[in-house]
This record gives sequence, structure tokens and C-alpha cells, in this order.
Amino acid sequence: MQPDNNQFDFILDPTQKKTAGPSFLQDPKKRIVVSVLFVLSFLILIIIGFSVFSSLSKKNNSALVDVYAYQTEIARITKLGLVSVVEPSLKIKTSTLNTFIASDLANSTSFLAKSGKKVTKLETDSRLDPKLEKNFEAAKTSNTFDDELMSAIESSSTSYKLVLKKALDSASSQTEKEFLQTAADNILTFEKP
Repeated sequence: MQPDNNQFDFILDPTQKKTAGPSFLQDPKKRIVVSVLFVLSFLILIIIGFSVFSSLSKKNNSALVDVYAYQTEIARITKLGLVSVVEPSLKIKTSTLNTFIASDLANSTSFLAKSGKKVTKLETDSRLDPKLEKNFEAAKTSNTFDDELMSAIESSSTSYKLVLKKALDSASSQTEKEFLQTAADNILTFEKP
């Protein structure tokens, strides 16, 4: 007598339908919904990963833009000052600062261009003293132009040094640190008696 093999008929009987996967996915509508949800969640993960990666790799140039803006303002002050300065020693000092700042401004422009940052006029104008020309004109008429020029230079250079320090502290590459250190050395050299 042969043993009863009913419990193994599902293996031997090809007419029985074999189900693959969980039972709730047997319905074609549910299978489509689950597939769409899987694709959407995968796309969301890719988008989140890309945005996190791009935000980590994107460099913050705000400190460098501030440095550039102050350099632009100091260059403007020295150019205006060289036209009307009276005292010869102040003219030499202003000319020296103008040369230092022009060099630093060229380095900043080059570095910002290499890092892909375009500085807007709004960003540059954020550090401009809107009363400068009026103050200089008033100082010319009252014969106090040299004092007004020194006051404007000292005020701007003090703010510039603070921004330079902030930029140096947040510098991320050796090249950035070197050109910022050169700018800091230049303004400190100018201030030596």
C-alpha cells in the first residue's frame, strides 16, 4: 500500500496556480499602486540626496563679497581723496593705500571669478557711504578736506579689518587664506606710522 501524498500534491500537480509574493499584491490594482509608491519614494530619496550633496559642496562666499565691497569703497575714497588732498604726506599715504587696495581688489575679483561668484552692484553698493561726496564737498569749502579724508579712510579701514578677520576665520582653502592674509598685511602696512 502506498502512503497518502496529498500533502505534496501542490509540488507535483502543475495545474494548481502558484502565488508569488504577499497575498495583498495579488490584486493588479494594488500591485500598480505599490509600484508607483515605490518609484515615487525612490525619486524623493534621490532628490533629497542631491540637494543635501549640493548644499554641502556649495561654498558660502558672503564674507568674501563683504571684503570685495569694502575694498571697492576704500578704492572709491582714495580716488576721490587723491583729487583734492592738500598735504603732501597725506597724498603719498592715500596713494599708497590706493595701490594696495587696487592690488587686493584685483586679487578678490580673480578669486571670486574662479569660484564662480558674480558680485552684483547691489552687493558692492551695500558698503558705500552715500554721504561721502557731500562730506568731501563740504570739507573742500571749509578747508578741512584732509581731515575728512583721513576720517573716511579710518572708518572704512576699521570696518574692512573686521570683515577681513571674519573672512580669514572662515576661509576654506589655502589659496583663499593666502590672498586674504595679503590683504590684511597690506591694510596693516598702510596703518603703520
